[in-house]
Amino acid sequence: MKIQELYTDESRWCRANYAQRDDGFPVMSLSPDAVCWCLAGAICYCYAKEEFGAKTSRADTIRAKVNLALGGHESHGSPSNDSDIVRWNDEPGRRFEDVVALVRALDI
Repeated sequence: MKIQELYTDESRWCRANYAQRDDGFPVMSLSPDAVCWCLAGAICYCYAKEEFGAKTSRADTIRAKVNLALGGHESHGSPSNDSDIVRWNDEPGRRFEDVVALVRALDI
């Protein structure tokens, strides 16, 4: 599943946590109780579960692609860091529409 398919409406996106239950309580991105995800959590949910335990997962490739789009640097051979993605997602004034526009532009 692509992130743009996950983010069907604003209720599927969150800030300040990788994922949340319907009552707003934070959970792990892959939790079956998760109903919304920040961008970093959505990357994990949509891509990491496909290849859990692989040395280099598709999620690492997607993280690198997002980091580059946000003006960061690609990490060569090691998993990309979520910190820039989390910071961008949680930035004051960030709108759901901004996140959706990014994931559509990157086709993720």
